[in-house]
Amino acid sequence: MAVPRLSAGMAAEGLATEGLATEGLATEGLATEGLATEGLGIGVVVPVKEGDKRRDSASKLMNKPQNKTCPFCVSSTKNIDYKDAETLKRFTSSFGKIAPKKRSGVCSWHQRKLANAIKKARVAGLLPFLIQ
Repeated sequence: MAVPRLSAGMAAEGLATEGLATEGLATEGLATEGLATEGLGIGVVVPVKEGDKRRDSASKLMNKPQNKTCPFCVSSTKNIDYKDAETLKRFTSSFGKIAPKKRSGVCSWHQRKLANAIKKARVAGLLPFLIQ
């Protein structure tokens, strides 16, 4: 929504309130036609209908549990080999940090084994400590 700049003539016609002039939208955070305004903190005012459910639906999607299965439990792997660098790279971030189990989907038991294997691979020189 484009907001035109004010001129002296617009202020005289009663279209201006605190530096903004729009049709049907008040600038002080209140609405004239059933619209509320939401400030973004950077001087931009976005019209939002009352009772908008966008935030509620987004929070429900974020809190929905995801069914991730541990790839090591599926393949019935007891020991994680620190010499298998390709497998270990899958569980590190682009910066070389160990991925948390929430993101990788590994169970707690295998996450501990995986972290130790990644640390051993770093000491052995198979994985880098830092990726620049």
